[in-house]
Amino acid sequence: MGVVAQRKLRVESRSIAVLVVYILAPVITFHAVATTPLTIGALSLPVLMLAIALVSSALLFIVGGWVFGKGTSRQYLLAATAGSNNAGYFGLG
Repeated sequence: MGVVAQRKLRVESRSIAVLVVYILAPVITFHAVATTPLTIGALSLPVLMLAIALVSSALLFIVGGWVFGKGTSRQYLLAATAGSNNAGYFGLG
């Protein structure tokens, strides 16, 4: 749809990106949250994702200490980026 809009209608990709991020993504996320049945599996998924993020961050903090030296800013930066991503904004995390 984006390729057609850009080539045929001369719409800029920034306009489509703004439309997707600010209008379509919140509507789709709200619909998914509103229609998901509340089961133990659905409720435990965010806890599982948090545990995975915490474990990966802790492991990369240790690895960063070995690779970059203990107490360096790179060690802390590596640990901070290990558990962060953009999936939570779109309702995936």
